[in-house]
Amino acid sequence: MPKVFLSDASETAQAVVAAEVPQPFARELQRHCLSRGGWSKLLSPWKVWLKSHGKLEEAEEMPSGVPLVSHPLWLQLARSLQFESELFERVRKRKHINLLELEIILKFERQLALEHQDVRYNLASDSQVTLACLVKGRSSSPHLNRLLQRSLPSLLGSGIYGGYGFIPSLANVADDPTREHEIRAPVASPPEWLLAAFHGQFEALDVWLEERGYDPLAVAELPFAEGRAVSRKVLAEDFIPQLRAVQKPERLARFDQFFPSAESGAAESGAPSADVAKTGSYEPPGSRRSVQAAMARSLGALPELSEHAKELLRHFPRAQFFAPGGRRAGADFKPACQGVLDLYSGASGVARYISRKYGVWVLTIDYEHGPGQNLLDTDLQARLMSCLEAGCFAAVGAAPDCSSFSRAVTPAVRDAANPFGRPGISANMQEKVARGNQHALFIFSVVQFCDRKGIPYWVENPDGSFLWLLPYWVESSLGSCSSSYRFDQCRFHAPWRKRTRVATNTDLAGIRELCQGGHQHQILRGRSSAHACSWTRVAQTYPRSLCRRLGDALMRGVRRQVQKLDIAGCARTLHARIGEASHPGPRHAAPLQPRDPAALADVRLIEPSTAARQDRMLEELGAWLRARLSEETINQLYLCPALAVSVLKTYAMHLFASGRKLYELRYTLIAVQHRYPHLRSSMAPVWAVVSKWELYQPLQHRKPLPELLFKAMFVLACLKGWTRWSASLLLGFEGIARIGEILAARRHDLLLPSDLAETESAVAFLKIRLPKTRFRGRGRVQHLKIRHAASLPFLERVFGALDPCLPLFPLSAHVFRKRWDLLLDLLQIPGAQRPTPASIRGGGAILAYRRGEPIADILWRMRLASQPTLASYLQELAAESLLAFLAPTVRQRLIHVASLFPVCLQSLG
Repeated sequence: MPKVFLSDASETAQAVVAAEVPQPFARELQRHCLSRGGWSKLLSPWKVWLKSHGKLEEAEEMPSGVPLVSHPLWLQLARSLQFESELFERVRKRKHINLLELEIILKFERQLALEHQDVRYNLASDSQVTLACLVKGRSSSPHLNRLLQRSLPSLLGSGIYGGYGFIPSLANVADDPTREHEIRAPVASPPEWLLAAFHGQFEALDVWLEERGYDPLAVAELPFAEGRAVSRKVLAEDFIPQLRAVQKPERLARFDQFFPSAESGAAESGAPSADVAKTGSYEPPGSRRSVQAAMARSLGALPELSEHAKELLRHFPRAQFFAPGGRRAGADFKPACQGVLDLYSGASGVARYISRKYGVWVLTIDYEHGPGQNLLDTDLQARLMSCLEAGCFAAVGAAPDCSSFSRAVTPAVRDAANPFGRPGISANMQEKVARGNQHALFIFSVVQFCDRKGIPYWVENPDGSFLWLLPYWVESSLGSCSSSYRFDQCRFHAPWRKRTRVATNTDLAGIRELCQGGHQHQILRGRSSAHACSWTRVAQTYPRSLCRRLGDALMRGVRRQVQKLDIAGCARTLHARIGEASHPGPRHAAPLQPRDPAALADVRLIEPSTAARQDRMLEELGAWLRARLSEETINQLYLCPALAVSVLKTYAMHLFASGRKLYELRYTLIAVQHRYPHLRSSMAPVWAVVSKWELYQPLQHRKPLPELLFKAMFVLACLKGWTRWSASLLLGFEGIARIGEILAARRHDLLLPSDLAETESAVAFLKIRLPKTRFRGRGRVQHLKIRHAASLPFLERVFGALDPCLPLFPLSAHVFRKRWDLLLDLLQIPGAQRPTPASIRGGGAILAYRRGEPIADILWRMRLASQPTLASYLQELAAESLLAFLAPTVRQRLIHVASLFPVCLQSLG
């Protein structure tokens, strides 16, 4: 878009101003926009007041204290262009200043979307928090995130791309209308290089930027950034005075270290540093020389140790060192360069990996390796801190023992209110808790030192450990989620889950990798006979892939590898054949693998429980035959179909006379037909006995759950706080599901309208991964469909925020049934008339029939293959209800409780 926009907001007004620029220059300006934001958050109330009155330092907006640097091109545009009002709005309701800053930009985007499609625009603001969340697309503030979410339709629907820049408040022209001032006139005429850039000639612009150290290649710190040396004279006489006019002196510390300010008195001497006086130019960070130096450091050895550092390391036994290459050091090992410190190293998996892959020595300290390595020894602690201060270590790792910090300790010795230890615990546990507190304090002092000095570190403990709740960890935020790497160890192929937190300042900070489901976990309880120790002890050893992850992250923090530019990555392809197939040519046929035909004989087309029941029925039939016939006769019995059917008919009469169940005869006959398929065409006489048995003893279907009773149970469950239970009941009833399918489902199986990004949709789906009828031609994976519009908001509130791997109902089927019975007790339903959880499916079918849904739709929703089966079921039960058998007082109670169903559906969850 051939315009440049500036935005600002105050407590009374919001504004966006615009200036016309040629189209080629607008495209060029996109190269000089922010590409990575800082950590955005809402300001404290005190800082909000300071910002609204123009007294907040820019450095205080960002948690790190490092403000954004004003780009000289944006500053020049604000000084040279005539801006006009583009958007102005009064603030009608008092809001947070950051919300107002972001809100005006998003309002401007919506206005832009009404007039343009697929357009890029350039906008600058003086709010670092707003720019950070716009560039990153997210924020640590939920309020800012909600604004960003509401802006997505305009952004995605119109294809708008924003390029953002930072401009100081004093230079921001958009500040004038928000302060009830006229828009200022340009303070300087456009220079020649800017006029040439307006006409598409950018050579002079590139020279101007290189002289100020803002060439795009140098700013990006690319290894092939050539560029010329920065002119100290141009910086001192041109750019720095412009910055001083619009920014606080504290903002210019980066430049003042090379060009002392007049206020400090250093300018009077006029004597530059030795390097500047020698070369006449200054190489800023990111220039070609610094990149080449960084490459040499990253590919070469770590910094050498001083004599004092070497003397300190001589006091440690050589057996505690891993020498470069991954083996324990010999007696003649003498470290010459910096290494890595591994505290509480245990099996030393990370230490061994670092020394083997990166060729650095690692000092390991753990009490299990010898009594001289007790980290509660004050002398050892002092020696380690002296080594840190002397620069012996380039990185530090630690995995302190979590024994007394674990939530698994019973009885509990710590809690959230008493993280240092609960009162009244035994003397033995008091001693253990005190030792744990001393370990925690020492490791915190090490981490605090590393954080202050910029030394990469990581500290591991279980995610629920009380270590992270100790006041000094909480106040420093060193163990917070944003400063930690959280993961489940099953993601690293461990048989247990063991959710773990690693406090770190490496690039792993803020990453979360939790279990994705689909497998079983080893419970860390009891003892392992294979390892002859407790399971918690077994789980202390890190998986190899986790050792690699931690070791690589730590060494990336020590020295960033300068790698060759990934051309394929720039093109967003997975291979170097950009624009074509990764393996061109015809597809090679995979070699045929021979298979054993006997393997098909072991494949069962029925559920394991059904197969076990059929096997049991065949065993009973065999026992009945052996009591009457010889073994030779039994072996030849099934060779003659007429004789076999006659014997089976006699066995059927035996079962009827013995008082057995009809389903046992059914299972027996089906099992015989599976084992002897040639008998199938001759089995009609035996199945005739089954039909006669059905007429003599009609089948009793499960009574369906009445709608009134369903609503009453739902209300009581909600009032008791069983939201997941009530949501599971609602899901089964409205979805016409078997209750076992609901109890086996996880969040990633449930597809809500929010998951489809369809706010107006009135349908939800539940995937059934192991349906009962998957062997009957009804689909190996099936789904439920919930169309009741009033139920969907409740399901969204209960299940919407669940982690995808969590079950919809977190407890067992036994707990579900216990709560079911408890609710029926509260409603005083007699035992003879009580439905079971299996009645939910029938109740949902009857409700759909009474709502007027066609039989074909109900058949599809119930996933049935036979319409006569459904028709006979509805004919028998649709006109029947157990409510007719209840006492009037019980029915009246159900009516009163069920009347709260709409209220619970809307307000709870």
